[in-house]
Amino acid sequence: MAGTVSFKPINGRSEVYGGPYETHLSLYASIEQGLKTNPDGIAVVVKFQPANHLASLAGINEKQDEVKDEGLVWTRSQFHRAGLTLAGALLANGTKPGTTIITLVTNGVETELENFLVAMKADTVVVGDEKGAAAVDTALQSSSAPVPSVRITLTDTTVLPSPWKPLSNILQAVPLSEPDKVKLLQAARTYDPDRIALIVFTSGTSSGKPKGCLRHEGSMAGWAANFRWREDWGSKDSIILTTSNFRIIATFMSLTLWIKGSTLVMPSPVFEPGKLLEAVEKHRVNTLLLLPAQFYAVTSHPTFKQRDLSSLQAVSTGADMITRTLLSDISAAFPSADITVSHGMSEGGGYFAWKYWGTSFSELPYYNDIAPLGRVAEGARLRLWDAEKGVVPNVGGMGEIHTCNEATLKHYLGGLHEDSFYEDEYGRWFKTGDLGLISEDGTIYILGRNKDIIKRAGVPITAAPLESSLSSFVESPTAIIPITSPTPGVGQEPFAIVQDLKAKTEQQLKQHVLDLFGKDYALAGAASLAQLGLKAFPLNATGKVQKLDLLAALERSGRAN
Repeated sequence: MAGTVSFKPINGRSEVYGGPYETHLSLYASIEQGLKTNPDGIAVVVKFQPANHLASLAGINEKQDEVKDEGLVWTRSQFHRAGLTLAGALLANGTKPGTTIITLVTNGVETELENFLVAMKADTVVVGDEKGAAAVDTALQSSSAPVPSVRITLTDTTVLPSPWKPLSNILQAVPLSEPDKVKLLQAARTYDPDRIALIVFTSGTSSGKPKGCLRHEGSMAGWAANFRWREDWGSKDSIILTTSNFRIIATFMSLTLWIKGSTLVMPSPVFEPGKLLEAVEKHRVNTLLLLPAQFYAVTSHPTFKQRDLSSLQAVSTGADMITRTLLSDISAAFPSADITVSHGMSEGGGYFAWKYWGTSFSELPYYNDIAPLGRVAEGARLRLWDAEKGVVPNVGGMGEIHTCNEATLKHYLGGLHEDSFYEDEYGRWFKTGDLGLISEDGTIYILGRNKDIIKRAGVPITAAPLESSLSSFVESPTAIIPITSPTPGVGQEPFAIVQDLKAKTEQQLKQHVLDLFGKDYALAGAASLAQLGLKAFPLNATGKVQKLDLLAALERSGRAN
């Protein structure tokens, strides 16, 4: 991906280039840096697993007596030893390097080991128990999928059908010899940018069906090596895993910590605000990643105000459109922490570099109350594309964000949705589906998903600034949904649904929007959840508001007319 580095727009157009990655290491060579930097430092704390769990893999932590009430605690050396032992056992039981590992287990130290094996280039199929084994067998019988040669359950049981084996049996294999161990590590250190290291699936909310994202070693290693959770991120830092392992952020978080020799804390198998707060206080965790819904769940928890959270130095948020109102709330909740905005998607990441370390949320350069994502990152080229006009818009114009960088997938599983990609002289591009804007100084904003943009008489309206402004005005969470205008030629109009009107009237909300945004953004109407017969916003599994469900409730109420 050649070209002149330009953090500012190129030739007055909405295109920027952060230059190539300076280093190219394999995933294993990347995480080995953390081992060398901090071999005896704590790699992972799993509060809900016993201290002797998988001791046959990693041995016993010599400092376990000092932390005997902390559950499972592994040092970085233990983790490395466990990974090598497991890799050797898999190879001895028929797993072949270069093939695929499928995992169907919940959060725990096992998921961290699986991420380690991604770097070690191993393969197998792993499930939690005999029920998982039966489900896999049933799926295999009803599909044309290749039959895996090695199948493992994490729990010991005597009722497993052949060829399933419990992990304890797998680990009885003859350990790797020193020459084989050296050979395995040398292979793992070899950088292969085109090797598929991970297949992760999207949520399916955009297309109606999850898409398999083929993440190559080049895309994972470069992104993780160049990312910082806070300005001085290093081996003394710690962060809590707040998401399920089927999301790309779980694997990415592990990689970033291993590279720097930092500590990952798992308070619970799934997100539990109370357990998270307890872990922050007890382990003096200094970094948090909280999606907007998670942030409000944590701060509304009964124990929030009782906890000592003074150790927190950085709180990052992302996933949704991040607004001034949200950052204001986070800053008020965690006054000693640096507040940052992160971005990532199943298809890729590492597009943006945060440049506002130590900057108050109030001093950020917002665009209509939408927070910036920073400038283009090293290794990335970004451009906006106006599909209606068929051009890259001038600076300040809006368009779909297209990216050409090493941290993005090149294809979906099965070659599906090839229209999401194209090639030119710079390489292979991916259409993100996000509507963006690039300012004159190269600051980048995401204004919403293309599919969610409301077109009112040809004017694109993004929901986030309206939601942020109305939430502050009413002091209550707000969602904007599109409804069909009864006026010919108008198309869609924004309709506001608030959790609670709190003595405000529909007319006051409409006037507020007119005063701030003008008539192009005029609301068609506003209603509270109670007026729609709802007690709470309908949410999906990741905490995002289900706007189609809101629209259905609005139509049932008759207020859309």
